[in-house]
Amino acid sequence: MGNGPGVGKTTLARRLASKLRLENIELDAIFHQENWEHPTEDEFHRLVSEALPADGRWVVDGNYSAVAEIVASRADIIVWLDMPRWLVP
Repeated sequence: MGNGPGVGKTTLARRLASKLRLENIELDAIFHQENWEHPTEDEFHRLVSEALPADGRWVVDGNYSAVAEIVASRADIIVWLDMPRWLVP
């Protein structure tokens, strides 16, 4: 969801999840671990796979190519925010 920082991915995901009563999974929260360390790619795949509820009732916010296939293969709808540069803080 989105083409970079500041386009509104997190805000939209939180609102959608709240309105639809779905779980919101923030990929940044999974990727940026304690002391700003990052998981290996294999670990990131595992963590994201485990974070997605099996019932399919979730909203994911973030745009990481390393896990894009995992998220896209389980999603029903993908929202891509492609904001003009002048609108992004």
